[in-house]
Amino acid sequence: YAQVIKMLGNGRLEALCFDGVKRLCHIRGKLRKK
Repeated sequence: YAQVIKMLGNGRLEALCFDGVKRLCHIRGKLRKK
């Protein structure tokens, strides 16, 4: 599980994972439409 830090737009976001690592994540179409 990860906490979202920033929405970057274009289906991407920056997330802070439970292990303390920042990762860039990509959201697929279903979530992006919300």
